[in-house]
Amino acid sequence: MGQHSVDRRLFLRVAASTGVGLGLSPSCVFAQVPAISSEMNALSAYMSAAGGRALPAEVIEHAKHHLLDTLHR
Repeated sequence: MGQHSVDRRLFLRVAASTGVGLGLSPSCVFAQVPAISSEMNALSAYMSAAGGRALPAEVIEHAKHHLLDTLHR
């Protein structure tokens, strides 16, 4: 008769949401992000450019041999 039923999943979902909400204090949510170091900037730039660089011929040759060796077994 108009009673609301609360199952275990709903209870856990609400409890988890409440716990997360209470755990995120305004000082944590609006905290300043630390600056990224120059080393990390350099590493990021190097890695993002790596996809456009050609592999050295020696690396390609070794990769071919490893592939053929794997398929041969």
